[in-house]
Amino acid sequence: MSSDINDLLLVKATPEQAFTINQISYIEGDQHQEAPTILSACGTIKRKALVKDTTTITTNNSDKLRGVDEGGGGNVKEIICYSISSVFTPPNFRNNGYASSMLKLLSDILVKELNAEFSFLFSDIGPHFYQRLGWIVDDHKEIRFDVDNNTHISDNVDNVENLDNNIKLEETKKIISQNDLGRIIQQDCQLIYQEFSQLDFPAAFLVLPTKPNFEWHFERSKIYAKIKNVEITTFGVELIGKSIDNNNHHLLGFILWFHDFRDQKLTILRFRSNNQKITKLLIEHAKREAQRFNLTQVVVWNPDMKLFSNEKEGGKNKNDGELIERKDSLPFLACHYKEPSHFSHFKWILLEKYTVFCRP
Repeated sequence: MSSDINDLLLVKATPEQAFTINQISYIEGDQHQEAPTILSACGTIKRKALVKDTTTITTNNSDKLRGVDEGGGGNVKEIICYSISSVFTPPNFRNNGYASSMLKLLSDILVKELNAEFSFLFSDIGPHFYQRLGWIVDDHKEIRFDVDNNTHISDNVDNVENLDNNIKLEETKKIISQNDLGRIIQQDCQLIYQEFSQLDFPAAFLVLPTKPNFEWHFERSKIYAKIKNVEITTFGVELIGKSIDNNNHHLLGFILWFHDFRDQKLTILRFRSNNQKITKLLIEHAKREAQRFNLTQVVVWNPDMKLFSNEKEGGKNKNDGELIERKDSLPFLACHYKEPSHFSHFKWILLEKYTVFCRP
Protein backbone atom coordinates (compact mmCIF):
# COMPACT_ATOMS: atom_id res chain seq x y z
CA MET A 1 0.00 0.00 0.00
CA SER A 2 1.28 3.43 -0.86
CA SER A 3 2.55 5.47 2.09
CA ASP A 4 0.42 8.47 1.06
CA ILE A 5 -2.86 6.50 0.96
CA ASN A 6 -4.31 8.56 3.82
CA ASP A 7 -3.77 11.78 1.88
CA LEU A 8 -5.95 10.77 -1.04
CA LEU A 9 -9.18 12.62 -1.80
CA LEU A 10 -12.43 11.41 -3.32
CA VAL A 11 -13.79 13.87 -5.86
CA LYS A 12 -16.54 13.89 -8.45
CA ALA A 13 -15.19 12.96 -11.86
CA THR A 14 -15.28 15.49 -14.64
CA PRO A 15 -17.04 14.42 -17.86
CA GLU A 16 -13.62 13.93 -19.45
CA GLN A 17 -12.41 11.76 -16.58
CA ALA A 18 -15.61 9.71 -16.62
CA PHE A 19 -15.21 9.12 -20.35
CA THR A 20 -11.58 8.07 -19.90
CA ILE A 21 -12.25 5.61 -17.08
CA ASN A 22 -15.17 4.09 -18.98
CA GLN A 23 -12.93 3.55 -21.98
CA ILE A 24 -10.22 1.89 -19.90
CA SER A 25 -12.59 -0.28 -17.84
CA TYR A 26 -14.25 -1.77 -20.93
CA ILE A 27 -10.96 -2.72 -22.59
CA GLU A 28 -10.31 -5.98 -20.77
CA GLY A 29 -6.71 -7.05 -20.47
CA ASP A 30 -5.30 -4.16 -22.51
CA GLN A 31 -2.05 -3.49 -20.73
CA HIS A 32 -0.90 -1.04 -23.43
CA GLN A 33 -3.69 1.43 -22.80
CA GLU A 34 -2.32 4.73 -21.48
CA ALA A 35 -2.85 4.89 -17.71
CA PRO A 36 -5.35 7.52 -16.58
CA THR A 37 -4.70 9.87 -13.70
CA ILE A 38 -7.57 8.27 -11.76
CA LEU A 39 -6.31 5.79 -9.16
CA SER A 40 -9.70 4.17 -8.65
CA ALA A 41 -13.27 5.01 -9.62
CA CYS A 42 -16.88 3.97 -9.14
CA GLY A 43 -20.38 5.20 -9.86
CA THR A 44 -23.10 6.16 -7.38
CA ILE A 45 -26.76 6.38 -8.29
CA LYS A 46 -29.70 7.66 -6.24
CA ARG A 47 -32.39 5.02 -5.83
CA LYS A 48 -35.84 5.10 -4.23
CA ALA A 49 -36.34 2.48 -1.54
CA LEU A 50 -38.65 1.42 1.26
CA VAL A 51 -37.41 0.52 4.71
CA LYS A 52 -39.19 -0.96 7.69
CA ASP A 53 -37.43 -1.09 11.04
CA THR A 54 -39.57 -1.63 14.11
CA THR A 55 -36.51 -1.14 16.31
CA THR A 56 -36.03 2.44 15.10
CA ILE A 57 -38.43 5.23 15.96
CA THR A 58 -39.04 7.69 13.13
CA THR A 59 -39.81 11.20 14.36
CA ASN A 60 -39.76 13.04 11.04
CA ASN A 61 -43.30 12.81 9.70
CA SER A 62 -42.13 13.76 6.20
CA ASP A 63 -40.18 10.49 6.04
CA LYS A 64 -43.26 8.32 6.42
CA LEU A 65 -44.51 6.40 3.44
CA ARG A 66 -47.57 7.89 1.80
CA GLY A 67 -50.76 6.21 2.98
CA VAL A 68 -49.08 4.11 5.67
CA ASP A 69 -49.60 5.04 9.28
CA GLU A 70 -47.68 3.84 12.32
CA GLY A 71 -50.15 1.09 13.06
CA GLY A 72 -50.01 -2.36 11.47
CA GLY A 73 -47.17 -1.72 9.00
CA GLY A 74 -44.91 -0.29 11.69
CA ASN A 75 -42.32 2.41 10.93
CA VAL A 76 -42.37 2.14 7.14
CA LYS A 77 -40.88 4.99 5.16
CA GLU A 78 -39.72 5.83 1.68
CA ILE A 79 -36.06 6.83 1.48
CA ILE A 80 -33.31 7.65 -0.97
CA CYS A 81 -30.50 5.12 -0.92
CA TYR A 82 -27.45 4.80 -3.15
CA SER A 83 -26.29 2.00 -5.41
CA ILE A 84 -22.59 1.69 -6.11
CA SER A 85 -21.54 0.44 -9.52
CA SER A 86 -18.56 -0.12 -11.79
CA VAL A 87 -15.88 -0.17 -9.10
CA PHE A 88 -12.66 -0.12 -11.12
CA THR A 89 -8.93 0.34 -10.58
CA PRO A 90 -6.68 0.54 -13.67
CA PRO A 91 -4.35 -2.49 -13.87
CA ASN A 92 -1.18 -0.46 -13.22
CA PHE A 93 -2.60 0.93 -9.94
CA ARG A 94 -3.97 -2.29 -8.47
CA ASN A 95 -2.90 -3.95 -5.19
CA ASN A 96 -2.17 -0.59 -3.57
CA GLY A 97 -5.37 -0.30 -1.51
CA TYR A 98 -6.85 2.46 -3.67
CA ALA A 99 -10.27 0.84 -4.15
CA SER A 100 -10.60 0.10 -0.43
CA SER A 101 -9.63 3.66 0.46
CA MET A 102 -12.05 5.07 -2.12
CA LEU A 103 -14.99 3.03 -0.78
CA LYS A 104 -14.24 4.05 2.81
CA LEU A 105 -14.19 7.70 1.78
CA LEU A 106 -17.40 7.18 -0.17
CA SER A 107 -19.11 5.65 2.88
CA ASP A 108 -18.17 8.72 4.91
CA ILE A 109 -19.66 11.02 2.27
CA LEU A 110 -22.85 8.95 2.02
CA VAL A 111 -23.37 9.16 5.78
CA LYS A 112 -22.08 12.63 6.70
CA GLU A 113 -22.99 14.67 3.63
CA LEU A 114 -25.89 12.81 1.99
CA ASN A 115 -27.49 11.36 5.15
CA ALA A 116 -27.78 7.99 3.40
CA GLU A 117 -29.26 5.22 5.51
CA PHE A 118 -28.50 2.41 3.03
CA SER A 119 -26.24 1.61 0.10
CA PHE A 120 -25.93 -1.51 -1.99
CA LEU A 121 -23.86 -3.00 -4.79
CA PHE A 122 -23.33 -6.17 -6.82
CA SER A 123 -19.98 -7.94 -6.98
CA ASP A 124 -18.37 -10.47 -9.31
CA ILE A 125 -15.25 -10.88 -7.13
CA GLY A 126 -16.70 -12.94 -4.29
CA PRO A 127 -17.85 -11.91 -0.82
CA HIS A 128 -14.73 -11.05 1.15
CA PHE A 129 -13.58 -7.70 -0.27
CA TYR A 130 -16.86 -5.86 0.35
CA GLN A 131 -17.66 -7.65 3.61
CA ARG A 132 -14.58 -6.25 5.29
CA LEU A 133 -15.63 -2.77 4.19
CA GLY A 134 -19.06 -2.96 5.87
CA TRP A 135 -21.37 -4.41 3.21
CA ILE A 136 -23.15 -7.68 4.00
CA VAL A 137 -23.81 -10.26 1.30
CA ASP A 138 -27.49 -11.15 0.85
CA ASP A 139 -29.46 -13.94 -0.85
CA HIS A 140 -28.16 -14.87 -4.29
CA LYS A 141 -30.21 -17.83 -5.48
CA GLU A 142 -31.83 -18.19 -8.87
CA ILE A 143 -34.06 -20.65 -10.69
CA ARG A 144 -32.88 -21.68 -14.13
CA PHE A 145 -35.26 -23.17 -16.66
CA ASP A 146 -33.59 -24.88 -19.59
CA VAL A 147 -35.02 -24.09 -23.02
CA ASP A 148 -34.85 -26.79 -25.67
CA ASN A 149 -34.84 -24.95 -28.96
CA ASN A 150 -35.62 -28.19 -30.79
CA THR A 151 -38.94 -28.62 -28.94
CA HIS A 152 -42.00 -26.62 -29.96
CA ILE A 153 -43.77 -24.62 -27.26
CA SER A 154 -47.42 -24.24 -28.10
CA ASP A 155 -48.68 -20.76 -28.91
CA ASN A 156 -51.71 -21.56 -26.77
CA VAL A 157 -49.84 -21.42 -23.45
CA ASP A 158 -52.78 -19.65 -21.76
CA ASN A 159 -55.11 -22.60 -22.08
CA VAL A 160 -56.36 -22.65 -18.48
CA GLU A 161 -60.06 -22.95 -17.74
CA ASN A 162 -60.08 -21.16 -14.42
CA LEU A 163 -57.82 -19.80 -11.74
CA ASP A 164 -58.08 -19.14 -8.03
CA ASN A 165 -60.63 -16.70 -6.58
CA ASN A 166 -63.21 -17.37 -9.32
CA ILE A 167 -61.10 -15.60 -11.93
CA LYS A 168 -60.56 -16.87 -15.45
CA LEU A 169 -57.71 -15.87 -17.69
CA GLU A 170 -58.90 -13.40 -20.30
CA GLU A 171 -56.00 -12.45 -22.51
CA THR A 172 -52.28 -11.86 -22.77
CA LYS A 173 -51.06 -8.33 -23.39
CA LYS A 174 -47.59 -7.74 -24.72
CA ILE A 175 -45.58 -4.94 -23.14
CA ILE A 176 -43.92 -3.27 -26.10
CA SER A 177 -44.02 0.51 -25.58
CA GLN A 178 -42.69 2.99 -23.06
CA ASN A 179 -46.27 3.90 -22.20
CA ASP A 180 -46.97 0.28 -21.30
CA LEU A 181 -43.83 0.15 -19.18
CA GLY A 182 -44.73 3.24 -17.18
CA ARG A 183 -48.23 1.94 -16.50
CA ILE A 184 -46.98 -1.46 -15.37
CA ILE A 185 -44.38 0.02 -13.02
CA GLN A 186 -46.87 2.47 -11.50
CA GLN A 187 -49.34 -0.34 -10.83
CA ASP A 188 -46.59 -2.57 -9.48
CA CYS A 189 -45.37 0.11 -7.07
CA GLN A 190 -48.87 0.65 -5.70
CA LEU A 191 -49.07 -3.05 -4.89
CA ILE A 192 -45.53 -3.05 -3.46
CA TYR A 193 -46.43 -0.23 -1.04
CA GLN A 194 -49.39 -2.23 0.26
CA GLU A 195 -47.52 -5.52 0.50
CA PHE A 196 -44.44 -4.05 2.17
CA SER A 197 -46.46 -2.42 4.96
CA GLN A 198 -48.02 -5.80 5.75
CA LEU A 199 -44.77 -7.77 6.01
CA ASP A 200 -44.16 -9.79 9.14
CA PHE A 201 -40.42 -9.06 9.13
CA PRO A 202 -39.37 -6.65 11.92
CA ALA A 203 -36.80 -5.04 9.61
CA ALA A 204 -36.85 -5.05 5.82
CA PHE A 205 -35.43 -3.13 2.86
CA LEU A 206 -36.67 -2.89 -0.73
CA VAL A 207 -35.44 -1.03 -3.82
CA LEU A 208 -38.40 0.37 -5.74
CA PRO A 209 -38.60 -0.32 -9.48
CA THR A 210 -38.42 2.76 -11.69
CA LYS A 211 -38.67 3.17 -15.45
CA PRO A 212 -34.97 4.05 -16.05
CA ASN A 213 -33.89 0.76 -14.41
CA PHE A 214 -35.69 -1.25 -17.05
CA GLU A 215 -34.86 1.04 -19.95
CA TRP A 216 -31.16 0.67 -19.17
CA HIS A 217 -31.44 -3.11 -19.48
CA PHE A 218 -33.57 -2.83 -22.61
CA GLU A 219 -31.04 -0.57 -24.32
CA ARG A 220 -28.25 -3.01 -23.49
CA SER A 221 -30.21 -5.88 -25.04
CA LYS A 222 -30.90 -3.78 -28.16
CA ILE A 223 -27.18 -3.15 -28.62
CA TYR A 224 -26.39 -6.87 -28.51
CA ALA A 225 -29.39 -7.56 -30.75
CA LYS A 226 -27.97 -5.26 -33.44
CA ILE A 227 -24.70 -7.18 -33.33
CA LYS A 228 -26.65 -10.40 -33.91
CA ASN A 229 -28.76 -8.70 -36.57
CA VAL A 230 -32.07 -9.35 -34.79
CA GLU A 231 -34.78 -6.99 -33.54
CA ILE A 232 -36.38 -7.05 -30.10
CA THR A 233 -40.01 -5.91 -29.93
CA THR A 234 -41.29 -7.53 -26.73
CA PHE A 235 -39.95 -6.80 -23.25
CA GLY A 236 -42.38 -8.89 -21.22
CA VAL A 237 -45.97 -10.04 -20.85
CA GLU A 238 -48.80 -9.38 -18.44
CA LEU A 239 -51.70 -11.71 -17.71
CA ILE A 240 -55.14 -10.21 -17.20
CA GLY A 241 -58.05 -12.08 -15.60
CA LYS A 242 -61.79 -11.49 -15.47
CA SER A 243 -64.01 -12.23 -12.47
CA ILE A 244 -66.56 -14.91 -13.24
CA ASP A 245 -69.24 -13.11 -11.23
CA ASN A 246 -68.97 -9.43 -12.16
CA ASN A 247 -66.55 -9.28 -15.14
CA ASN A 248 -64.13 -7.00 -13.27
CA HIS A 249 -60.58 -7.09 -14.64
CA HIS A 250 -57.61 -8.07 -12.48
CA LEU A 251 -53.85 -8.02 -12.97
CA LEU A 252 -52.87 -11.64 -12.33
CA GLY A 253 -49.18 -11.25 -12.97
CA PHE A 254 -46.46 -10.03 -15.29
CA ILE A 255 -42.82 -10.43 -16.16
CA LEU A 256 -40.36 -7.94 -17.61
CA TRP A 257 -37.31 -9.57 -19.17
CA PHE A 258 -33.82 -8.88 -20.46
CA HIS A 259 -32.39 -10.62 -23.53
CA ASP A 260 -28.87 -11.55 -22.45
CA PHE A 261 -27.29 -12.52 -25.76
CA ARG A 262 -23.82 -12.65 -24.24
CA ASP A 263 -24.72 -15.49 -21.86
CA GLN A 264 -27.56 -16.90 -23.99
CA LYS A 265 -30.19 -16.33 -21.28
CA LEU A 266 -33.52 -14.61 -20.92
CA THR A 267 -33.24 -13.07 -17.46
CA ILE A 268 -36.41 -11.95 -15.70
CA LEU A 269 -35.97 -8.37 -14.47
CA ARG A 270 -39.23 -8.20 -12.49
CA PHE A 271 -41.61 -11.03 -11.69
CA ARG A 272 -45.12 -10.74 -10.23
CA SER A 273 -47.48 -13.67 -9.83
CA ASN A 274 -50.57 -14.50 -7.79
CA ASN A 275 -50.14 -18.26 -7.63
CA GLN A 276 -48.35 -21.28 -9.06
CA LYS A 277 -50.66 -21.51 -12.09
CA ILE A 278 -49.88 -17.95 -13.12
CA THR A 279 -46.19 -18.59 -12.45
CA LYS A 280 -46.23 -21.56 -14.80
CA LEU A 281 -47.93 -19.55 -17.54
CA LEU A 282 -45.47 -16.68 -17.21
CA ILE A 283 -42.48 -19.02 -17.35
CA GLU A 284 -43.93 -20.68 -20.47
CA HIS A 285 -44.23 -17.26 -22.13
CA ALA A 286 -40.62 -16.55 -21.19
CA LYS A 287 -39.49 -19.89 -22.64
CA ARG A 288 -41.28 -19.09 -25.87
CA GLU A 289 -39.56 -15.70 -26.04
CA ALA A 290 -36.21 -17.38 -25.38
CA GLN A 291 -36.85 -19.79 -28.24
CA ARG A 292 -37.47 -16.89 -30.62
CA PHE A 293 -33.83 -15.83 -30.17
CA ASN A 294 -32.25 -19.26 -29.56
CA LEU A 295 -31.53 -18.46 -25.91
CA THR A 296 -30.94 -21.57 -23.82
CA GLN A 297 -32.22 -20.60 -20.35
CA VAL A 298 -34.82 -18.55 -18.52
CA VAL A 299 -33.50 -17.21 -15.21
CA VAL A 300 -35.39 -15.79 -12.19
CA TRP A 301 -33.45 -14.19 -9.32
CA ASN A 302 -34.37 -14.95 -5.69
CA PRO A 303 -37.87 -16.24 -6.37
CA ASP A 304 -40.63 -16.56 -3.80
CA MET A 305 -40.66 -20.35 -3.62
CA LYS A 306 -44.35 -20.43 -2.67
CA LEU A 307 -45.06 -19.39 -6.26
CA PHE A 308 -42.97 -22.15 -7.79
CA SER A 309 -43.75 -25.85 -7.53
CA ASN A 310 -41.28 -28.65 -6.88
CA GLU A 311 -38.08 -26.75 -7.66
CA LYS A 312 -35.34 -28.16 -5.45
CA GLU A 313 -31.89 -26.77 -4.81
CA GLY A 314 -29.24 -28.62 -6.76
CA GLY A 315 -31.72 -30.73 -8.72
CA LYS A 316 -34.19 -30.43 -11.57
CA ASN A 317 -37.86 -31.27 -11.64
CA LYS A 318 -40.08 -32.31 -14.50
CA ASN A 319 -40.43 -28.65 -15.54
CA ASP A 320 -36.64 -28.34 -15.83
CA GLY A 321 -36.38 -25.75 -13.06
CA GLU A 322 -33.13 -25.81 -11.07
CA LEU A 323 -32.58 -23.74 -7.90
CA ILE A 324 -28.92 -22.80 -7.43
CA GLU A 325 -26.70 -20.22 -5.75
CA ARG A 326 -25.19 -17.69 -8.12
CA LYS A 327 -21.44 -17.28 -8.23
CA ASP A 328 -21.56 -13.81 -9.77
CA SER A 329 -23.54 -10.59 -9.21
CA LEU A 330 -23.51 -11.17 -5.45
CA PRO A 331 -25.70 -8.53 -3.75
CA PHE A 332 -24.32 -6.52 -0.84
CA LEU A 333 -26.28 -4.20 1.43
CA ALA A 334 -25.00 -1.73 4.03
CA CYS A 335 -27.08 -0.02 6.69
CA HIS A 336 -25.32 3.18 7.71
CA TYR A 337 -27.21 3.84 10.93
CA LYS A 338 -26.52 0.46 12.53
CA GLU A 339 -23.40 -1.48 13.38
CA PRO A 340 -22.91 -4.48 11.05
CA SER A 341 -23.46 -6.87 13.96
CA HIS A 342 -26.91 -5.29 14.57
CA PHE A 343 -27.81 -5.17 10.90
CA SER A 344 -27.88 -8.85 9.96
CA HIS A 345 -31.58 -9.19 10.81
CA PHE A 346 -32.60 -6.96 7.88
CA LYS A 347 -34.40 -8.76 5.06
CA TRP A 348 -33.82 -7.50 1.50
CA ILE A 349 -37.17 -7.92 -0.27
CA LEU A 350 -37.61 -8.19 -4.07
CA LEU A 351 -33.93 -8.73 -4.68
CA GLU A 352 -34.53 -9.17 -8.39
CA LYS A 353 -32.48 -8.36 -11.48
CA TYR A 354 -34.10 -4.93 -11.96
CA THR A 355 -32.13 -3.69 -8.94
CA VAL A 356 -28.92 -3.87 -10.99
CA PHE A 357 -28.51 -0.49 -12.65
CA CYS A 358 -25.09 0.90 -13.55
CA ARG A 359 -25.76 4.18 -15.30
CA PRO A 360 -28.54 6.80 -15.03
